[in-house]
Amino acid sequence: MREQASLLKLIGKLFNIVFFFSPKIASRLAYNAFQRPRRRPMKSGSEAILRKGKYTFQTGKENIQYYKWGVDKASVVFLHGWESSSLRWKPYFDIFKARGITIAMLDAPGHGLSTSKLFNAHAYAQAALPLIKKEQPEIIVGHSIGGFTTMLLCNENLGYTPKRVILLAPNNKLKDILRTYQDILGFNDGLFNQMIADIVKFDGKTIDYYSGEALLQNISAPVTIIHDTDDKILPFNGSALMAEHNPDIELIKITGYGHKLKSKTIVELVLKACRKTIPLLHPSQS
Repeated sequence: MREQASLLKLIGKLFNIVFFFSPKIASRLAYNAFQRPRRRPMKSGSEAILRKGKYTFQTGKENIQYYKWGVDKASVVFLHGWESSSLRWKPYFDIFKARGITIAMLDAPGHGLSTSKLFNAHAYAQAALPLIKKEQPEIIVGHSIGGFTTMLLCNENLGYTPKRVILLAPNNKLKDILRTYQDILGFNDGLFNQMIADIVKFDGKTIDYYSGEALLQNISAPVTIIHDTDDKILPFNGSALMAEHNPDIELIKITGYGHKLKSKTIVELVLKACRKTIPLLHPSQS
């Protein structure tokens, strides 16, 4: 862990050197590095589990792997977070399958079995959009950057409105994520500001567009946010600010589960929120 931290600091120093000679080149290099998450190796048997749900459809993107469990239109679509994969939703598979409820998901660009390499929230939303439009799920559940991507998706022209949105430890502002990235690598404020200025040139959106507080204002579906007050990756304060700007948001505060939110307690909280829309997920059956 210490060796990895030292390597990241070294990369940050190299970015600073490049910035001294060319701010724009340094910005491009830093942003490209930011868009390349580590692809974590899957444990033995994990890939086989995912392959059972592999799903292709005409409008899906070729370099993105989609999954579907069930034969009907998916009632729930799940979006995983940074350096994760659809396998993180495994605890939910059997619960929904046992009740005949179809679920769907995808491996984000640069994650899991998807072959694309560059990842950012905009690219994630574009990869998920064909699945959302085809399945038109009643509920969208997103964790971490998957939660932020859910907010982006609900601001797209989906052609329908989901009945419920569930966000697990979502990030609020992209600018805050970039600041964390800067802290990890230790590059200077000049490079940080250049990256912010260049965001609009990379994908046509300004940095202010990437704000959960603003995006949630355009979501008419009920929103539930579940966030650990001691989250060290994406601080709880981000969700608190989103809820503060939208009194209709149900904000569930929890403690002791960290950022990953992997436990039976979290599964039950998600199911409780889902039951408000899907009655088949009755407490006595789960």
